[in-house]
Amino acid sequence: MADASQFKLDQRMMIGTDIASIYLYHPNDLKHRETSPIDWPNYHFACGREFAAGRLVAFSTGSDGGYAIRATSDPLSERERKWLCGSWDFRLAVLHGRVYFDGGYSVPSDDYRADWEDYPESWIELPNGNYKVTVHAIEWSSEPGALDDEGNATESALTNYVVQFTMVDDLRTIPSSTLMPQLECSRECPPSEGYDFADPFDEAEVELADRYVMLVDPLNVPVPGFQVNLEVSSEFYKAVFGASGNQALPDRITSLVIATSDQPPCLGAIVKPSGASREGRNPWVMSFDVKRLVTVNTMEAGDSEWSHGQVEFLERAPAEVDLSQVKQLKDAFAAYAKANSDYRAKIENPDFEAERIEAMNQTAGLLNLLIHHVQMPRERRIELLKLSDADRAKRLLTIMEGN
Repeated sequence: MADASQFKLDQRMMIGTDIASIYLYHPNDLKHRETSPIDWPNYHFACGREFAAGRLVAFSTGSDGGYAIRATSDPLSERERKWLCGSWDFRLAVLHGRVYFDGGYSVPSDDYRADWEDYPESWIELPNGNYKVTVHAIEWSSEPGALDDEGNATESALTNYVVQFTMVDDLRTIPSSTLMPQLECSRECPPSEGYDFADPFDEAEVELADRYVMLVDPLNVPVPGFQVNLEVSSEFYKAVFGASGNQALPDRITSLVIATSDQPPCLGAIVKPSGASREGRNPWVMSFDVKRLVTVNTMEAGDSEWSHGQVEFLERAPAEVDLSQVKQLKDAFAAYAKANSDYRAKIENPDFEAERIEAMNQTAGLLNLLIHHVQMPRERRIELLKLSDADRAKRLLTIMEGN
């Protein structure tokens, strides 16, 4: 049996964050995340894996700022119990004799700063072993005498959070979440599981308009759930994002179609503009979220510099994919993602994307991800998008197994 008397801990610190989150980990245990995007802890398939293994403790504070923390091996004090808002249990496997509290600045990713040793006050020393870590949120500011006349915390004020460490024999006895919980220091906001950044990558429900503004993209293929980026004129930028003072123009373009050819009938997609950027005098580059695949039936020039046309939803045969085929697809992609150099060169965060596909349980989204990620000629990708799910799966397996 683990002996809780083996260690004694009571350490206070201030942790600042500008992403409303606090993390506890040892950098060596998360080195494999150096190829993951900076926001990987917000994805269930990545965060859940680290939580389950005891490599990470992380929670959302609800807002940016500085947070006082008491890390302890002791129970809550009477005052802390009185002003307790809620608690959350985590697993932690200590392998290096210490762990680091972080406001999100140095969590290993493809864009982080390795400055842990610059903040010795953020480290706590612990005997190696397995721990239940319980994070308690405290409504400290409501206690009489917690704030001075200027609204600042007094010396006797409680901390925002008490992080309690209890040694255990088996981490599996501790429930494990898949997302960072929301732990705010307010009784009006009880603890809750956080928001998942993972996109389903399926087609959105949209209303079909009689007529659409048309743009032609001769290079890319619009896959549902992804973005496409296109160079557009200043006039088109104003038509989409133009404003009068602080008010958006009432007739601005909010939905349009990107076509894969200027010769209908052809594949296209209903898209929503999501942003734009420009460097110097170069053309605007606009981003579009791909919502729903369509067949472009007509395209004609109008009074403006862009075309207009009519579309209908893309009709695909209703052949489904069974669970055994889903497993085949995932196994084939796992091997493909490790071996295919074109995939690894062209897809950002290729190992993280392979992890995403391994965790994907929704068939339509899985197929869209594979159609986007597996390297193939443009015309083949267009043809795949037109097929039934079953035929998409067969073709994708053939491509991946050929590497």
